[in-house]
Amino acid sequence: MWSAAQPGARATSARHRIAPAWLAGLRLWRRIAGEPPGVRIIILHDTPPNFLDSLKAVVDTLRGNHLLCGPGDFEPACAAARTRYILSFDDGFASNLAAARELASLGVSALFFVCPGLITLSGNAQAAAVSEAFFGGRPVPAGARLLTWDEISEIVSLGHEVGAHGMTHARLSELNGASLAHEITGAGEALAERFGVHPKWYAYSYGDIASISAEALAIVRRHYRYCRSGVRGINGPTTNRHALRGEEVRLDGPAAYRHLVLEGGLDLRYRDARLLLDSMAAGGTINAGAIKSVAHD
Repeated sequence: MWSAAQPGARATSARHRIAPAWLAGLRLWRRIAGEPPGVRIIILHDTPPNFLDSLKAVVDTLRGNHLLCGPGDFEPACAAARTRYILSFDDGFASNLAAARELASLGVSALFFVCPGLITLSGNAQAAAVSEAFFGGRPVPAGARLLTWDEISEIVSLGHEVGAHGMTHARLSELNGASLAHEITGAGEALAERFGVHPKWYAYSYGDIASISAEALAIVRRHYRYCRSGVRGINGPTTNRHALRGEEVRLDGPAAYRHLVLEGGLDLRYRDARLLLDSMAAGGTINAGAIKSVAHD
C-alpha cells in the first residue's frame, strides 16, 4: 500500500513479531468462548499487481469457509450466527480496477469508495490534490493514479457497489458549516449524477475517531443509509448503521498479523473508540480530550 512506509512502522513491526503467539491465544479463546456473530468490513486501499496474490489468498480463505458476502447481504449477515466479511476499498486508486476484475471472476462483489472531487481534476491539479489528500504533501509515487470515471463505470458493471468517500478526502472533523455539508453531500450527488442512483454507503476519510464529529455524522445520517468508519470491531444487528466498524488489512504484512486482524484480535484495543463513535452517531457531543485519549496509530 502507498502508506506502507508511513510513521508507526516500528510499532507495527513489533506487533508482527508477536502476531503468531497472539493469534494462537485468540484462537484458543474463540474455541472456549465461541465465535462472535456479525459482519466485519475489511478495509483495503491500493492493490497493485504484486498485492493481488495476497488479496486472492484472503478471498480464498473466507470464501472457502463460506464467510464472504457482498454489500447487498449486509443486513442478513449482521444477524447470522457466525462472523461474515465484506470487502471494501478506499480512496479510488486505479490499481483497484484489477482487484475488481479479479473479484468478479471469483463471483465476489465488494464496496469501492471514491472521491468525486478528485476524479474530476486532471493533470497537475489532480496530482497536487492527490499529494495533499493521501501523501501529506509529498510527491505522488510513480504509478499512483486515481480511477477514471470510465474505470469506475466498469467496476459498477462488474457487479460491485460504489460508495462516497467525501468530495476531496478532507478530514471531516476539521470542517463545519457549508464546507462540511458540501464535502459529504456533494460526493453522493456527484455519484448519483454519474450512475443514476444515490449511493447507500459513505466511508469518512482517514476513518479514525479523531477524524469524525457529531455534526458530520448528523449530515451523513440524512443522506446515506450506512457510514463505515475505520474503528475496528464487528457489526451486529444493533450496531448503529452510521457508526459501522471497519478492519484495515494490509496486504503487504505478514500472514499471521493479517489473520489476527481478520479474526478480531485488535477489537479490545478499540473498545473506547467504538463507544465514542456510537455516542457521536447518536448525536452526542464529545470533547477533544476524550477523543485524544483513545486515538490510535
